[in-house]
Amino acid sequence: MWLRAIAYASTLVATAFAQNAISATPTNSTVECFDGLKMFVSRGTSEPLGVGETGKVVDAIAGRINGSSYQANPYPASGDSPNYFISVANGTAVLKQLVVEYAEACPGSKMALFGYSQVHITLSFHAEYKLSFS
Repeated sequence: MWLRAIAYASTLVATAFAQNAISATPTNSTVECFDGLKMFVSRGTSEPLGVGETGKVVDAIAGRINGSSYQANPYPASGDSPNYFISVANGTAVLKQLVVEYAEACPGSKMALFGYSQVHITLSFHAEYKLSFS
C-alpha cells in the first residue's frame, strides 16, 4: 500500500512539473468538431505511437455511433526513457490539452477517454481531480 502511495505522490509531482512544461491552452485553431462521440485514446506502456490495443474498442464504437472519431494521445508511453512517472505526467498534460482544446472549440460535444496500462493513472488523475476548462 505504501508503495502505491509513493507512486501516486510521484505521479502528482511529475504531473505538476509537466503541466508547467506543456500549456493546456488551445494551440490548434483547426479542431474538427464531430456530431457523434469524440474519443481520446492513450495507448499502454511500450505500445507504438497510435491507439494501441484500445484502438479495437474505439473502432467498434466509432462504427456504431454515426459522426464519431478518435484521436491518439501522442505521449511517450514509456517505462524507462523517460521514466514511468515522467511518461504518465506527460500523458496527463497532453491529454488535458487535447480535451480542453476540443471542449473549447466544440462546446456541448460528447467526449470519452480511453486508455490501457500506465494510462489508468492518467485517466484516474482526471477522474479524481476533474479536468479544468479554464
